[in-house]
Amino acid sequence: MHRRSARQRRRPSRLRPGALSVEIVVRHKHGRVPATLRTLANEKTGRVARFLRDITRIDVEFDEERNPRVSDRDICEIRVHVTGTMLKAHACGGTYEAALDVAVDKMEHQARKLHERRVQRSHPRR
Repeated sequence: MHRRSARQRRRPSRLRPGALSVEIVVRHKHGRVPATLRTLANEKTGRVARFLRDITRIDVEFDEERNPRVSDRDICEIRVHVTGTMLKAHACGGTYEAALDVAVDKMEHQARKLHERRVQRSHPRR
């Protein structure tokens, strides 16, 4: 039986917000990602591209906390690869969708801060 490498198992999708082309990789650490969750992650993480024009790749990784005492067991981690830096947001929730919403909010906040910092440097006050 032929085994696929980790690179072949990932299913990157291309999202075009405006004229941009961003590679979005959605994966689960220990299982498969349902198609509905994959499309939801593509839609929500694509909104981050409106703040930054030089995004090369977005990684969305889902996982489940193995500790039964933890109530928010579903984990979502988003990494946005921007030219020269990387942004990372980590969130937990009762469901994968809730964790994704919190992580996207955190990522949008970081992207907005980075965008404002870049604008301030290029347009200093007089």
